[in-house]
Amino acid sequence: MDHLALPRDPILTLTEVPYLCSERYDVTIPFLEYPGRKGKPWLVVEVGQVMFERQDDVSPTSISELERFLQTWLFFGLLAEVLGDLYDHDVFVAESSDTRELILSTKDLQSLLEKRITWVATLEKTVQKQLYEHAGKCVEITWKARRLDFDPRVRNSIGAVAELIASAIDKAHLTAFPGSNRCQKPFVMGFYTEEMKEGMVEANWCPNDFARVRAKFQSIQLLYYYSRMKKPLSKPHHRNCTEDRCVAHSVNLSQYRTRHCEGCDEGGICEDVSIDNQPIMNILQSGALPLLLLKRRIDEPRKVSVELCSTANTGDNYVAISHVWSDGMGNPNANSLPQCHLARLSDIVDSMDDGGQRAMIWLDTFCCPVDPEAKKLALSRMRRTYFEARKVLVLDSTLYCYNSQDIRPAEINARILTSPWMRRLWCLQEGALARGDSLWVYFKDGPVHMPVLWRRLYVLSNQDLRYRRLLRDMFDDTLPMSIDNYYFGTPKRTPNLALLDRALSYRNTTVPSDEPLCISTLMDLNIDRVLPSCGEERMATVWDLIAEKNEGGLPSHMVFLEGPKLRKKGYHWAPSTLLPSSERLYSFQTRVLGWNRTPRGTITPEGLLAPYPGLRFYPLKYLATRAPATTMLFPNGQQDTAKALDHNHNPWAALVHVPETRLIFRDTSTQIWYQLSTDIVAHALKSGQAPSSIFYLPLSAMVARKDFAIILHDGVSTTKHQLPSEGEYQQGRVAIISEEKDGVIYAKLGEGVILAPLRAAQREDDVMVYEVAARLVDEVLEWEMSEAFDGMRVDGSLELNGDEAVQKLKAKIKELASHAVAADPVLAEAVVRLLGAGGHAESLWVIVANWFGHVAEGEMVKEGQMWCVD
Repeated sequence: MDHLALPRDPILTLTEVPYLCSERYDVTIPFLEYPGRKGKPWLVVEVGQVMFERQDDVSPTSISELERFLQTWLFFGLLAEVLGDLYDHDVFVAESSDTRELILSTKDLQSLLEKRITWVATLEKTVQKQLYEHAGKCVEITWKARRLDFDPRVRNSIGAVAELIASAIDKAHLTAFPGSNRCQKPFVMGFYTEEMKEGMVEANWCPNDFARVRAKFQSIQLLYYYSRMKKPLSKPHHRNCTEDRCVAHSVNLSQYRTRHCEGCDEGGICEDVSIDNQPIMNILQSGALPLLLLKRRIDEPRKVSVELCSTANTGDNYVAISHVWSDGMGNPNANSLPQCHLARLSDIVDSMDDGGQRAMIWLDTFCCPVDPEAKKLALSRMRRTYFEARKVLVLDSTLYCYNSQDIRPAEINARILTSPWMRRLWCLQEGALARGDSLWVYFKDGPVHMPVLWRRLYVLSNQDLRYRRLLRDMFDDTLPMSIDNYYFGTPKRTPNLALLDRALSYRNTTVPSDEPLCISTLMDLNIDRVLPSCGEERMATVWDLIAEKNEGGLPSHMVFLEGPKLRKKGYHWAPSTLLPSSERLYSFQTRVLGWNRTPRGTITPEGLLAPYPGLRFYPLKYLATRAPATTMLFPNGQQDTAKALDHNHNPWAALVHVPETRLIFRDTSTQIWYQLSTDIVAHALKSGQAPSSIFYLPLSAMVARKDFAIILHDGVSTTKHQLPSEGEYQQGRVAIISEEKDGVIYAKLGEGVILAPLRAAQREDDVMVYEVAARLVDEVLEWEMSEAFDGMRVDGSLELNGDEAVQKLKAKIKELASHAVAADPVLAEAVVRLLGAGGHAESLWVIVANWFGHVAEGEMVKEGQMWCVD
């Protein structure tokens, strides 16, 4: 792992990876054929796929054997396949200076890769392309090893080497063949370890940063770099922070106290400098911006006086300050600051003097009036304030404790990207609005010019393979820092909502109602229409304005976004915030990708009007549908009722009750079996939570209403009019239909759901069992309708003859189920696997008895069906 780049003075050294191989890699065997030739059938590659997930079923293997083989194949084998004649096994093995045991060494890997790439570039073009594409396939196979549970040191060494090789392939392939597919799998997924998290805790990282690194970035190189980077001890601590939210730099305005500068010349007792509110208001009302001219007192050089100026007279010769209020330079009660802050600001402005007239400053503490109405006027000018500034300067106490000359460019950028300034919502728009080359960040030894830093990093990413993927992740994180990236094309300037969502994720604000204002500034909306409103009306107005800029519509996928929704009628589909509110079930990348290439929906008084593929559900034809009401929970506390099975009229419901974790149904057109579960239940089960502890949404009871449907989203385009095939799943949302009028289905939105074929969830056993259960149900129904059974009918036409009749029906079901499993050992094994621990083959009768409570029929709506959902 010694090829990985590290920050200065890392909190942890690079992990030593033990050498475990029991034999050397056989270079005479092609990489993709190696498992099959070595007796590992569960790793045989077929059409570029490896059946890693079937390992325990097909060939149970001890962890020690697994680690030895995978190190031989995926570490040394990948090196041998890519390096060719340059490969030497012994080059990648060394002796630990501490334990004297053999460990892996990759210190020569980069130079060997560069030599290999140089040689490949001399070959004929078609040969080059074949080599690059083959190497890319080998890297992809290696990436899939993340699914296996073995020593994370071994697994991460494989991932880190594969990622560096991928960087080399990516660079060479794109150079020789512009437009080629990139070789850049998200290695961070599955390679994150608790050891990295512990290192970050030790280095004073916030827990929220752990989640952010895993969710937003793809490079294992960046993961290691951040996990080794110390963070300065800041006065706001992270003891109350969670992975969902950082609260260390949030402030309580009612308790906020302006602080003196650290090292204040007068020991923190220097006098305050204030400006009256009215002159600031007068300048704003004139249409100009208020500015501050800082002047040193001749008799007392450390004393600074303030002269209020206007852009009407000075133009754009000013520096707009962007700072983190938790550093103590704010004041919610007065336009006032201690002298020490002004003296420091004066020194900073002097250090940025480019030889012309001394620049003035714009600082919210002085230039935003505390009067509420006047403050609204200042907020309406925020876009202009930062966009017109000659320079925008970032002040963050966690940055100006470092000398920028003492650390490398990559670390300078890493510290900026992980600073509190990058976590605050107002700071986002302030940095993004800096025009052209006007953004600067202040360090202990002076300001760093960000455009110059980014150019240096771009050169570094092309010169040093170790930084190629690391810096690509960093560059992705800087995209929200440029206002031009928030729009597509000119002159229409269509909103880039994917970038907006990315920009707001993992940011926080003290005042929730500020979010619509910041969005308005970033997206160049008419903020004068947003400011007068309050509460949720502000966010509803924002969505209206974005729709107007977006050619009259919004991405229809918005109804599938996780998080709280507006409670305003007609806007229940609309997010009330894009800031992280709680742990999300779906990955960050999945969420962001969904904004692109989806059909537009139109805002109407009844809801969002858009085309969706969807399914309508119906109870099985024998199911009684009259029943008392039970409560069904909807998002935002909305309540509706769903008719449940009536135990007094449906004897099947009296036979047995199994907690519902999914609804099984068969598509009426294809006869394929599917499973439907709510997001919450599906993810709870996946995480290992016991079924008995999970809250269940009664999907089967909802089906009995005959107004139950779901709308579907495939992640990229909601126009796809088909159900997911094997190996796929689809997100959806419950839609309770209220009416169907003029070809439009009107529906109330409910919980998020996940739809997948039973086979897609590796449930071939389930398909077999449910096919048999369907046949047995038909046999029971035929028997029940015959004279052999007296007392009740499933269709509810006859009265129930008490417990005796129920027991008689149950006995018949058990009899038929017992005969079925006795006659088919494969079926018996499938039943046991379906029921899990403690299950018995004879328990097939439970599935049959519970049939009408958990099985339904589903029918696709017509292609292009319009829905109006709220």
